[in-house]
Amino acid sequence: MARYRNAPIGELARQFAYTPRKRKAEQLGRLLDKPVVLMGAESPDAFLSNARLGYGLLGAPRVPAETLIAWIADWQLRGGPILGKPTHFQTRDGKF
Repeated sequence: MARYRNAPIGELARQFAYTPRKRKAEQLGRLLDKPVVLMGAESPDAFLSNARLGYGLLGAPRVPAETLIAWIADWQLRGGPILGKPTHFQTRDGKF
């Protein structure tokens, strides 16, 4: 990570944007056999976070994002319970 310390934000976003949200949504849609319709427009800015503390405490994730998406789809298809609480993904002011 040290080599990214002074990198411009745009460069960091390019380096770490492994899978755009549309591709993740399409993967989940395929697994659930549902059409994917993204509404609204992506914001011109991005939230970047430093996961160094989490990695230090917990280690790197052992499961790739694609596997987590498959597990979520399987849970939904088997009728697993959900909490029904809002995600607040659209919130930009930090007030949840």
